[in-house]
Amino acid sequence: MKNKCEYIELCRFVGAIIILCHHSYTLMDRTIFLGGWAFVEFYFILTGYYTTSHFVKKMEKHKVEYDEMFFYVKSKIKKLYPYAVGGVLFSFLNVITKCSENDRGVASFSLIYNLLLLKGSDIANSSYTYDPPLWYITHLILFLPLIIILMVKNEKIYKYFLCWFIPIMLYALCMDYMKKLQFGKAEYFSALEESLD
Repeated sequence: MKNKCEYIELCRFVGAIIILCHHSYTLMDRTIFLGGWAFVEFYFILTGYYTTSHFVKKMEKHKVEYDEMFFYVKSKIKKLYPYAVGGVLFSFLNVITKCSENDRGVASFSLIYNLLLLKGSDIANSSYTYDPPLWYITHLILFLPLIIILMVKNEKIYKYFLCWFIPIMLYALCMDYMKKLQFGKAEYFSALEESLD
C-alpha cells in the first residue's frame, strides 16, 4: 500500500460505492447515482496506469516474457473470481426457478459463459446474463493482455499512440452518451431547475 497514492485509493473507494449504488437497480428503483457508470472509465484508466507502472519497473530489470503478462492478468482476475462465481450462481438459481421449461436449456448453457466471465462480450450475445456488472472483467480478460503485449513488445506505439488514443476515444463516447441522456430534463433535476428560475 505504501506505493499507492492515498487520494487515488480514496477515489477508488468512493467510485466503488457509487458504482455499487448505480447497480442496485436489481434490488430497488434506480434513484441514486444515475450516472454511476462514469466512474468505470476512471477504473479503466487506473488499471492502465498501474499496469504500465508495473511493467515499466519489470522492463528496467529484465526482458518481460509472455507468461509474465498473462500471469499478471490472471492474478488480477483471481482475486475477484470467487465473488463473481457466487453472484453468477445466485442469479442462475433465481432465473432457472422462474424461467419456462423451453428456456431452461439456454439458461443452463448460459451458465458456462457466465462462469468463464465471457458474458460481457459479443461471444455470448444471445444467452442469459447472470451478473451484468461483470462485463468490466470480461473486457479486462480480452483486452488487457493485448495492451500489455503492445506496451512491452512495441513501446513506441503504446507510449505515443495507444495510451493517449484509447482514453480520448473513451471519453468522447462518454460525452456523446451524456448528451443523449439530456440531464437537464431529468426528473431528479427538476427541483434544482425551479430553484434557479
